[in-house]
Amino acid sequence: MSSGLVPVTNRVSAVPEFVDESCGILASAEDAGQLADGIAALYLDADAFLAYSKKAAKRVRAQSDARLVIKREISLIAGH
Repeated sequence: MSSGLVPVTNRVSAVPEFVDESCGILASAEDAGQLADGIAALYLDADAFLAYSKKAAKRVRAQSDARLVIKREISLIAGH
């Protein structure tokens, strides 16, 4: 996602923590048809792909930037 790849995935486990409808395509669990429809929609609409791409990169960088994650991990290990 940080490179602009638009996730097309199932809404299962921890996926929604990183992907929502603003930055990717979420299908119901085990719904191959919804996944295929999502891929086709992005393929057929370059503007939508670019909009999702920008939002996906922004979201994952905000959540998973190394500077933020490392500080949180050090704090957790230190017991703060």
